[in-house]
Amino acid sequence: MIRTLHHMADAPCALSQVSAAMRPGGTFILEYANKQNLKAIFRYLLRRQSWNPFSPEPVEF
Repeated sequence: MIRTLHHMADAPCALSQVSAAMRPGGTFILEYANKQNLKAIFRYLLRRQSWNPFSPEPVEF
């Protein structure tokens, strides 16, 4: 599940459905949007982006 969980109206229900669909012992990989990713931090420190990844405000593109 790539960058979609925060769009779900009922995240616990969505994860429950994923669990029900998986095989026993299966692996679930989840990626979520995070503005404090390594690329954003380096870009900010090198002054190649204007928004601060450490700011509590959301980033709007």
